[in-house]
Amino acid sequence: MKAGIYLGKEKVKIQELPLPEVGDYDVLIQNIYSSICGTDVAVFMHGPNTGHKVNVGGEFGHETISRIVKVGKEVKDFKVGDRVYPYPLYAKDDTSRAGTLGGFSEYILVPNAKKNHSLFQVDKRISDKLASLIEPFTVGCRGARRGMIPSGQGYFKGTKCGCFWQWNDWYCCSGCF
Repeated sequence: MKAGIYLGKEKVKIQELPLPEVGDYDVLIQNIYSSICGTDVAVFMHGPNTGHKVNVGGEFGHETISRIVKVGKEVKDFKVGDRVYPYPLYAKDDTSRAGTLGGFSEYILVPNAKKNHSLFQVDKRISDKLASLIEPFTVGCRGARRGMIPSGQGYFKGTKCGCFWQWNDWYCCSGCF
């Protein structure tokens, strides 16, 4: 399989890796679309330890929508063909790999796959391209929730990307996408 490997500041290389072996409780997913996180850009431009936990030599990328291509014999919650969002913090069953999930690789092995923990099924009404933005959308929602700005009480403006939130609505300039 082809995999985007992070090699340090301004260095990412597509390498050929063996297709992962699926264990009894594992799921193998094939990436359909991956988006590029601001953290990916920071780590690429400035080197390790400037964003997510991205290790030199690790598979790069974590904002992805995927399709299940193989399930272990003990897996009951998923089937081949399901579209899923792999949650970056838990999909590799190793929280130190949050930024090196493998979103820029053809396949990701999800060990000990758990429904609504490491993998979330994606409704068929959501397009693949839109689903690849689930991760940045959840980060924005979390930020808005943590800001606890009451409706009608003011606004928050994000100066770097041109997005702002006002009275329970998000507005973004075309530069955000």
